[in-house]
Amino acid sequence: MSVDAPSGWRLISSGSAFEADIGYSRAVVQGDWIVVSGTVGFDCRAMQIDADIAAQAE
Repeated sequence: MSVDAPSGWRLISSGSAFEADIGYSRAVVQGDWIVVSGTVGFDCRAMQIDADIAAQAE
């Protein structure tokens, strides 16, 4: 499933299967606003979570 963002919106994705399967985005950027949903510091590519908070935020 692919979801097109409305004009002026930018979707932030991590590569998770949920994003492709159900059209989920980790965050949506519109102008000066960033709306975040269900985001954790889990690295879906490496399938792990770093103990370092700065690495999680990255």
